[in-house]
Amino acid sequence: FSSSSLSTCDKAVFCIICLKEAATLPCGHNFCKSCIQSFWGGQEQSSCPQCRQSFSPRPVIVTNTMLATLVEQLKTTEVQNNLMALNLSSGAPFQMTQRQGQLQIWRGQILHSIHDKEAALQKLQQEALYFRHCADEAVKHSERNLSGLCQMLQFVHSEVSREIKALQEKEEAQLKQLHDQLQRDIILMRMTVSELDSLTPGRALQHCPPLSAPDPPRTYALSMGSLEQAASAVTALTDLLKVTLKDGLQNISQGFRPDPHPLPRPEAALSLPDPKTREEFINYAREIVLDPNTAHKYLSLSRGNRQAKYFCSSYINNYPDHPDRFSDYYQVLSTEGLTGRCYWEVEKGRCDYVDIAVSYKDIGRKGDSEKCGFGYNEKSWALNSGSTLAFWHHSVETKVSHSVSDRIGVYLDHSAGVLAFYNIDKNQTMSLLHRVQTTFTQPIYAGVRLTCSVDTAYFPKLK
Repeated sequence: FSSSSLSTCDKAVFCIICLKEAATLPCGHNFCKSCIQSFWGGQEQSSCPQCRQSFSPRPVIVTNTMLATLVEQLKTTEVQNNLMALNLSSGAPFQMTQRQGQLQIWRGQILHSIHDKEAALQKLQQEALYFRHCADEAVKHSERNLSGLCQMLQFVHSEVSREIKALQEKEEAQLKQLHDQLQRDIILMRMTVSELDSLTPGRALQHCPPLSAPDPPRTYALSMGSLEQAASAVTALTDLLKVTLKDGLQNISQGFRPDPHPLPRPEAALSLPDPKTREEFINYAREIVLDPNTAHKYLSLSRGNRQAKYFCSSYINNYPDHPDRFSDYYQVLSTEGLTGRCYWEVEKGRCDYVDIAVSYKDIGRKGDSEKCGFGYNEKSWALNSGSTLAFWHHSVETKVSHSVSDRIGVYLDHSAGVLAFYNIDKNQTMSLLHRVQTTFTQPIYAGVRLTCSVDTAYFPKLK
């Protein structure tokens, strides 16, 4: 080969980066095997660095044996020609030309390193863009959650202020009533004194009633205890939030790693206040379906197993034997256990003897002992309606002095340990009958007990 032909051939078959491991792509252009593999890296599409032709699927890079042999020959020939030309023209020692050849090899190695580092830099930039995207998403997620927390705190603040304002208005109204009454008493007494002063002593004695002990001064005890209780509750809530937020912030700053010395957590749980209106209660409405396997044989289920009806002993349902069936008490439980916040309503029939209850699933079923009756054990709670309204739990009766309509609402906050019964009149106005604060250790099942012939209890759909 001549020097010019070598130069032209060299440009055609050598990789433009480092001139090693010649390999030919499907488009016909030549590159070294390691360089093209590094260039493609983790890219989804593969293309020629020179003509940009895309390959799908990615071709297997194999060293072109013929080109590799030709490359080595060209390198050897070109180096020898260059060394010979340099020796003939300048007469420089061969050692100098050998050093220049070594410098040429080093140059190629440096160019190869530059290519590798540029590829690494490109990958690093892609990773930085991806990390920035993930960080932006994390910020948006945090903003959404913290915004909800701020709204919750604002709601609690509004509710506390409203309750304190209502108490203030109530106390001021009663104080004004007492103030007006005292003023009226003073005016009447002054009028009596003036009338007595205008009469002669004899006539005054005739008009004067028998002396009696003066009425004790009227006093009124302000509900300071309620304010102090509210202040204590707000303080406890504030302390709980401070500890929780501090603990959470430490977890975030430590990359959610477990803290070897965690802050003590108060046992109190943070929860929203109870709903106030029927519309708010219905947001937690649950459809109650009664379980036929628990129904006493005198109870007939209908309307999609949402209504229970009691018949006298002459009528017996053809229920199969089942270990969950109540054998003596005319009771039935729901099919689904309830947790979280739940609300349902019960419509009573003509008779008032309908007991509305909740119970754990493992309440007794066989026999007439207290372990099986709603409200007579520690596993159940019942609002008993009849000649008198009363709440029962663990055989302890609590009288409820309130008239009852045909519809009763039941509210359960399982995690907060709240169970409340509400009367619902014809105007859909709710009034609290009884509220329980306890700790529930199992899912709660809704239930009813019927004791009056042909009476019914119906669980309507609220949504």
